Amino acid sequence: MKKNSRKGQSIPLVEIWNTNAYIAGDIVPRLKAFKDYTVNYPLDFKNGEEWDKAIDKMIYAFELISECKPHSDDKQKDIKEGFELFCKYFFQLWD
Repeated sequence: MKKNSRKGQSIPLVEIWNTNAYIAGDIVPRLKAFKDYTVNYPLDFKNGEEWDKAIDKMIYAFELISECKPHSDDKQKDIKEGFELFCKYFFQLWD
């Protein structure tokens, strides 16, 4: 496995070429763990169940992104929705 030797970095090139998929793959298990352990939810939601559904949409979006392959229009919409939720609630991902 070749490594990027620029400026002393030792990140495998495959991780650089697919940075989006690599990062998405790292986000999925963290979102799943967050969902399992969180007890609070943003004020935009009526209850924890709605918040869980939003987190599920985020998880699904990042799972699709991490596949690193073309997706149907429906899956592209799911990716967009989940990613927008992630961006909107990024600073709410703490407990």
